[in-house]
Amino acid sequence: TVNDETKTEKDGQKEKAKTIFYNIPSPVEMAELTQRANLNYDADVINSLEKVDQYTSTKSMALNLGVYGADLSYTRLYDQVQESINYLSAVRKLSENLGVPQSMEGYTVSRLEKNINNRDSLLFIITEIYSNADFYLKENERGSTAALVITGGWIEAMHIATNIVDENDPNTEILERIAEQKFSLENLIKLLESKFETMGSLQDVYDLLLELKAAYDKIELEHNPGNVVTDEENKLTSIHSKTQIYVNFEQIKEIKKINDKLRDMITS
Repeated sequence: TVNDETKTEKDGQKEKAKTIFYNIPSPVEMAELTQRANLNYDADVINSLEKVDQYTSTKSMALNLGVYGADLSYTRLYDQVQESINYLSAVRKLSENLGVPQSMEGYTVSRLEKNINNRDSLLFIITEIYSNADFYLKENERGSTAALVITGGWIEAMHIATNIVDENDPNTEILERIAEQKFSLENLIKLLESKFETMGSLQDVYDLLLELKAAYDKIELEHNPGNVVTDEENKLTSIHSKTQIYVNFEQIKEIKKINDKLRDMITS
């Protein structure tokens, strides 16, 4: 029947959006990386809380909800408890102003407040918020708003990562992780294209994302198919593959420059 076909098509679109969504790393992952690299906490790289009231359009509230979500991950990972609470209230304020259903907002914020001192639980909840934002907003026909939240979070996570790299002694793992975002950027662009018929007021952000993609295209990534290893006893098959990354600091600097421009555009 027509209804079944429509449902199948909708499910297919949902799966595709979910695939794109899950291929964009959460800000928590990026923040964990900076911590693993033993880089010191730097309060200057996150967005000022004084700006929260200047975000009044749906576009700026959604993008900066993503930004403050990434900042919240970063402050909590470095055990900046008071800062985490302050950023949590910014996340709460923007969620309420966006009209995010109370059930969702109450569900996440109360859990965050309860777990503010438990780092692992908090990180799990923050990751979950990012994973569920798309679902909740889509259920309320707000998929494009969710896409903006994800975009803001990705740009801020990239901003933190590219701004704490020490030019004199760059950490290889961070450089490689930034380089690997070539794939997630492609997914992010696809996500925006699937949510917006025309870019409209988002054109400025979209154009800079395309500029960022052009910078990323200069980085060479070579995916080597790996060995397939089967563990008969546990019935597990794992594929050991490796991505060879050819990146230099000049390329990272170019990415940083464009991403900083993007970040300034959405936070100022």
